[in-house]
Amino acid sequence: SVRVNPYSLTLEVNKARLDLDDQQNAAGLEQLFVDFELSSAWNRAFTFATLRIDGPYVDIVQRDDGNTLAKILPPADPDLSAAAAAEETAAPRILLHRLQVKSGRIGFRDATHPDDFTAEVRPIDLELENFSTVPERSASQRLVAATGSGGRLEWTGSFSLLPLAARGRIEYSENLEVLWRYVGYRLGFEPADGSADIALDYDFEVVDGRPDVSVSNLNVVLADLRASPPGSDEAVLELPKVSLADASVAWPAQRVAVGNASIEAPRVRAIID
Repeated sequence: SVRVNPYSLTLEVNKARLDLDDQQNAAGLEQLFVDFELSSAWNRAFTFATLRIDGPYVDIVQRDDGNTLAKILPPADPDLSAAAAAEETAAPRILLHRLQVKSGRIGFRDATHPDDFTAEVRPIDLELENFSTVPERSASQRLVAATGSGGRLEWTGSFSLLPLAARGRIEYSENLEVLWRYVGYRLGFEPADGSADIALDYDFEVVDGRPDVSVSNLNVVLADLRASPPGSDEAVLELPKVSLADASVAWPAQRVAVGNASIEAPRVRAIID
């Protein structure tokens, strides 16, 4: 359902769904709320006080024919010149004081996997303040997401579109069992144990048309890694702890530095049939 209030300049859309094809690829949301501001006239930009999206979701299915969500999207026009493409995709002037995404979900299913693999990221919560396509304005964002296997992603920082720049921090923790379950059969392993914790600071900007990227304070800890061959409970690989601390990467400066790296008490067992 759609409700428009011309007096308060608000728009509300409830329970919208878009079937992207006939093979279960779909997207939708529980509610969209838009609060438009009259200040658009003197700001010379479309100005929104609030854009709130509750319960957005995307379901993606990888099938035997290789058709995924990416293939459903319209292909780029090869005859479109670079200048025409830039003009066609030029962003309108927009000021968005606050964007909220609550209880989002991304579902993935690989029907080509022997076990019909499924995974899910939920809930996804995002807060974005002072987003703008107007030059010399920056926005701040905070994204928090959880995975069905107990993982957590937290991303905070700021960015601007004109000039294009971004900086912030990412922290991610995950139970590696779901990754082992997805790729382990290709490597000849049963689903295994283990966890990963990753944290880093990043800085990105475009200088004279060239991207400049740096990653600092990169810390990675892999713990309790354990893998077994099919049909066996006996581990052939055990890594109690693998760590990388205070690493940094810079490009195009082509600089890599590592403060400390270590592998504690690794254990590998060979099995001969």
